[in-house]
Amino acid sequence: LSNYLNANFKDMKQISVVVGYDCRNNSSLFAKISADIFSANGIKVYLFEEMRPTPEMSFAIRHLGCQSGIILTASHNPKEYNGYKAYWDDGAQVLAPHDKGIIDK
Repeated sequence: LSNYLNANFKDMKQISVVVGYDCRNNSSLFAKISADIFSANGIKVYLFEEMRPTPEMSFAIRHLGCQSGIILTASHNPKEYNGYKAYWDDGAQVLAPHDKGIIDK
């Protein structure tokens, strides 16, 4: 995602993202690792200090003018699972053509 953002917004002075997480297994740890990866790629990170619901993360992307965001969550899956959802600058989940572009990068 970092590579795709840097390629897609190369003319932008500062790319920024929001990183949120829920109460799932190691979500806060994975959120911090994700934030470190974004930062290492020159992307400004707004990392929530506490658990937040997905809609709040989506709102924060739009409110802060970020280009993307992720939330660490297993969503509706069993509690032992975890994963993340990626969002675009409109606060909605990543859709075509960005989904394929992210995978390709």
